Amino acid sequence: MVKYVFAMKENGDSKFNVKNEIIESNALKLKSNIKRSYLFHFLIGFYLISGVIIPFYLIWGRLTFFEYILLQSYYTVMIILFEIPSGIIADRLGKKPSLFLAGLSSAIGALIYGIMPNILLFIVGETLFAFGTAIMSGTCEALIYESLKVNGDEKEFSKIMSKCNSLFLIGIVISAPIGSLIAYFYSIPLVMTLMFIPYIMAAFITLTLHEPINKNKVKVKNTLSTFRTGFLVIKKNKVLRILTFDLIIIELLVIFIVISYQYYLIVELNIPLIYLGFIDAFLTLIQAAFLNLLSSLEKKVKNKKKLLYLNTLIPGIGYILIGIIFFIPIILVLIFITIVFGLTRYVFLLNGINKQIDDETRVIVLSTINMLRMVLKVMILPFIGILMMWDINIVFIILGILIILYPLKSKIKKEYL
Repeated sequence: MVKYVFAMKENGDSKFNVKNEIIESNALKLKSNIKRSYLFHFLIGFYLISGVIIPFYLIWGRLTFFEYILLQSYYTVMIILFEIPSGIIADRLGKKPSLFLAGLSSAIGALIYGIMPNILLFIVGETLFAFGTAIMSGTCEALIYESLKVNGDEKEFSKIMSKCNSLFLIGIVISAPIGSLIAYFYSIPLVMTLMFIPYIMAAFITLTLHEPINKNKVKVKNTLSTFRTGFLVIKKNKVLRILTFDLIIIELLVIFIVISYQYYLIVELNIPLIYLGFIDAFLTLIQAAFLNLLSSLEKKVKNKKKLLYLNTLIPGIGYILIGIIFFIPIILVLIFITIVFGLTRYVFLLNGINKQIDDETRVIVLSTINMLRMVLKVMILPFIGILMMWDINIVFIILGILIILYPLKSKIKKEYL
């Protein structure tokens, strides 16, 4: 009898050890997801065409600037429309297959784009790119968070995502100059076609990921229902409404130069193709560096309203000076300053917005704000195209005046930030 009990105990310990080994093995596998996610973000950020995107559409694609803008509007609309089916795909198939589809879709989109200059092929390419972007949105974050949760490392999520975003930007910084060199010495369409390589590599990287087992599976919410709920929260909260409005308005005004600066450099200043990628890479670098600097500075400054006002005033002055100065080195510096200050001011506003939101509605409200930004961007993009076909220098001066005047009527108080 004693021998039997001892044998049972041994058997039980063996099963317990096996179970522990399985759990530890699963934890190690999920931990490896983090390093593979780093590589995935770097490859997706290897956007070779970013440095010569305007020459690609206007010179090789034979589009007008207005047609290019309409194509970008279409891309944004498709991202919004794909939000619902992409969420269902991630919920039904899993995060690993979804990310594979995202990489594959982008890779095929790059191949189709480089076939020949045809607007129908461009639309198909943009549709595939939008599908890939929509699927990646939220899926990468969810995979990383759930992988960390298994090991009890949820607190590292922000740090990990920061590294992922940094590697994405490093991908742009490295690839933009390479793209402009390829365009200058070989051909512009080859730049787009070669993007197939990093994207298909990113797709294959996802096949090595390990799917976290989520026992508490959450059903995908209807995007329109979520938007309605978030919009009501913003509508009822006066402070939240003021901060959101300020965030979106200035961002939309700054988008003019973000979208058109390459067009301006080519048409107005005759900058050679070979330099565009290096300019784009440097712009990305200083934007990332300034964002980190601003995040640290934001915690130390007591009166954030003054800093926000300065961050608004500088882009306005930059716009005006770009419109009246015709010395290339100074114009390049002004473009960098205008874009960097204009696109990083959200750091102050996002902090204030988060103070106004409950934990229960945080995700919904932030998603709604992002949706509002995209919808308004779609509405304003065609006007950018029309205005740029008029007199680009006068447009810059008018935009600068509007940005400078806006804070004078702003209802933001220092206690809101």
